[in-house]
Amino acid sequence: MKVGPVKTETRREWREKERREKREGKMESESARLLVESGEGEPARRLSPVHQSTGVVSTALKKKSKSRAKYVAKAQLEESCTPGFADYIESKERQREAALLEKQSSTSTDDVSAANEQNHRRRISLKLPINVSRPTSAKSSPAPEPDAPERVSPQKTTDKAERELEYKHRHTFIGTASLDDFLDRLDMTPTHTTNKRHIARAFIYFASEEQLQARETSTVPVGWEVVTRTTQDIVFNDEDYVNKARTKLGSISLGDFLKLMHFDDQGNVDAMRVVEAFCLASHLDGEATKGVGSKAKAFRKWMLTREDGQTGVTL
Repeated sequence: MKVGPVKTETRREWREKERREKREGKMESESARLLVESGEGEPARRLSPVHQSTGVVSTALKKKSKSRAKYVAKAQLEESCTPGFADYIESKERQREAALLEKQSSTSTDDVSAANEQNHRRRISLKLPINVSRPTSAKSSPAPEPDAPERVSPQKTTDKAERELEYKHRHTFIGTASLDDFLDRLDMTPTHTTNKRHIARAFIYFASEEQLQARETSTVPVGWEVVTRTTQDIVFNDEDYVNKARTKLGSISLGDFLKLMHFDDQGNVDAMRVVEAFCLASHLDGEATKGVGSKAKAFRKWMLTREDGQTGVTL
């Protein structure tokens, strides 16, 4: 019976058991130390500088740190309590917690600064004028005055009247002579007076011009040889009633025209009386030109419509 080897194996087992117990006791003590440092069964450890600045410790973060501390303790036990491993893990956990809290504090700080900036912007004044409409009473607002008529200067009024009178004189005719042409031809004094001789001279001039135009534009030259010629060489004689009757401007003779004016003893007359006589003679000439009730006009019309060869008269 061999006893030696059995005893050797029993000693080895005993030694191994003892070593295992020591190792387990050491592991339990190390686990207890880690639990104490993690905060179980002991007041909370001091806050990091970041925790002190914010003053806020999240409950969820505490729970997370406890669970991680247990995990570290367990992992360290499984690694046979490697020296310095627990401290390394704990420092990493603290760094993670500090980074998380710093991120939360910076986010809250940014939100607060953004809110303050927004409030500050709202209070910025643009210094723009504000128009406040105020009700005005009827007494304070005077009634609008009617537009005053535009004042026309005397010079403008004179110029306008002169242009209008000029147009009338240029379109008032006896035959082919206008009142404007007659006044240009008439000799007058600075006091705007004239006499019978000057009036007759101007009348004879326009009568001769009219007859000359009629001869030049005639299409039937036959018959002009018996027409009394009126020339500018005629010398006016107030006693020569024949020339006064034969000298005609339109349908108005020189004698009829002179009868429309009243001369003084020296044969003078105001120029305004000449203008009035010319306008009246123009009206009479217009009526004669129309030929209303004129037997001579009716006869001439019959002469032009009759057949040629019935008479030898060519006028």
